[in-house]
Amino acid sequence: MAIHRRLLSAVLIATLSLGLAGCGETKIQTDNLRITMALRTALSAKETTWLEACRTQVEEKRQADAMTQDEYERFQRIFAQAEQGEWEAAERDVVRWQKGQ
Repeated sequence: MAIHRRLLSAVLIATLSLGLAGCGETKIQTDNLRITMALRTALSAKETTWLEACRTQVEEKRQADAMTQDEYERFQRIFAQAEQGEWEAAERDVVRWQKGQ
């Protein structure tokens, strides 16, 4: 009986650990993943025109209800970083977000 409980506990812990491993990063809807790629390019080039084009795409997706609130807020934080001159930090944030998918 004790072995059965330990096994059950181990399976439960492993299941919870796997379930929580993907938590923490806002999920990007497949259609919006392209925006993150364009955004990463804009950030690495420090190109404000491209950054604004990405912002326009985000706003259009949001207005069309094709983006979650969490995605929208994450994009806004990244735009704010770039606007403050923190281009590299913003790009790292996008890369981390993409890898979290």
